[in-house]
Amino acid sequence: MAVTTGPIPCLEEYGISEECGFLPASPPLERLPNPYFQCWENAIHNFNHLLLAGKLREIIRKFPVLDTSVLSTEAELQRAFVVLSILTHGYVWGKQEPISEMLPPMLAIPFCAVAERLEMSPVVCNAAVVTWNWKILDPEGPLDLSNLATLHTFTGSIDESWFYLITTAIEGKSGRCLTAILNAMHAIEESSDEQFIYWMRELASAMEEIRGILIRMYDKCDPYIFYWKVRAYLAGWKNMADAGLPHGVLYQGVDDLDLPKNFDPSQLTQRYRKYAGGSAGQSGLVHALDVALGVHHDITVESTNSADEEEKELAREGQHTNFFNEMRQYMPGKHRKFLEALERAPSIHKYVMSRSKSILDSSKTEAATVVEAFNECLDQLKLFRNSHIQMVTRYIVLPAKKGPAGTPIGVGMVDPANPTTQPHSQQQKHHGMGILYPQTSPIVSGNAPPPHGLARLVGDEKIVRGTGGTDVIPFLKQARDDVVDTKIVTVENRKINNC
Repeated sequence: MAVTTGPIPCLEEYGISEECGFLPASPPLERLPNPYFQCWENAIHNFNHLLLAGKLREIIRKFPVLDTSVLSTEAELQRAFVVLSILTHGYVWGKQEPISEMLPPMLAIPFCAVAERLEMSPVVCNAAVVTWNWKILDPEGPLDLSNLATLHTFTGSIDESWFYLITTAIEGKSGRCLTAILNAMHAIEESSDEQFIYWMRELASAMEEIRGILIRMYDKCDPYIFYWKVRAYLAGWKNMADAGLPHGVLYQGVDDLDLPKNFDPSQLTQRYRKYAGGSAGQSGLVHALDVALGVHHDITVESTNSADEEEKELAREGQHTNFFNEMRQYMPGKHRKFLEALERAPSIHKYVMSRSKSILDSSKTEAATVVEAFNECLDQLKLFRNSHIQMVTRYIVLPAKKGPAGTPIGVGMVDPANPTTQPHSQQQKHHGMGILYPQTSPIVSGNAPPPHGLARLVGDEKIVRGTGGTDVIPFLKQARDDVVDTKIVTVENRKINNC
């Protein structure tokens, strides 16, 4: 049966390029050019100092409510979104102060306005810390890890910069992946097995390259620093009852308007917003690979273990949200629309299925090579997800179970669970990661970080949750298994596997 499909999308129509993929074709603005926004830029320039001194909220409350209609270009909107995201999460989570469930109008009003123009949610997301948060060190150099730096971080640490830059470098390769995908679709329209095989092999090679970038995370990002110092600020306002936000966050000046004179306080809490935080699940590239290869995820955000009563009620009613669909709401609107167009384009998976029926049992044909080239892409995607699972285990699950009172937990580092290990001096280098961490060397810290955001101690019997509210490891394993289930097994494959 013929399947009606839409046209093959054009990258440029969605703000995507063959060279940079989902990253901007030109480096993001490092500062808004209009001096009207000087108070924002001054605060973000001194962000780490203000947060450490406990003065960030005081400075922000002195801001005027700025008119974002003055922002005239997409690059300016992107810059404003980055600045407002970081200031917002710094304001809500603080450093040592109590968590704030109120976002003041001087942030809430412009943040919501900018997010609406970009068709996004006003909260930290992958775009805020990765896609629009980088600069090139040498204008003549390549777009890769050797030539990238972050514009802003919450902690001022090398580890946090490296965490973002790994994903930025991966997204920088998305142009190569998307070009291969779209050319493979053109090959389908032209019924050219030869061209289809070529572009599938090119896609597999590109995916192997991005996995090589991913595993470089271990080079300069320590699990302890990431989990206990960085991750808290990436948290959103969803499933955060245990962290001090049982209702979410109220965007003052936006969601508390038009209240009746004698309103019930519960009416106000119903207006609080609940957003997931920054997540790799918001990467346009990861979604594009799934869509192009026909990988379907029927994974919902399970909330039965949440302390949030509203989420529990939704769970009882069976109103779960597909995680991958939800994560698209945190992408730039243009990127989300590209994925929707990609879903309507010629189906690579259906094409390979149709060709697999032409394979002869007795000999290897070009159709068999089509299937092999397609399956190789899925094998690479599986390897990528396996590497991600290993990374999440090391950077989230293990630190969550060990707790904050210890040195960075890594290869060759002091393990507080091992009483025979001697502590490092404050000037000793941790050779396991090749990085100097004098501020975290003592075995026991008398001032352990407060359990806020996503960084908290989790017992063996409790769930370690991801930014989207999922039980993180089972969720990631299911997503990986969905990739395996998409592979096309032919009669020839079965013979080989049974040998």
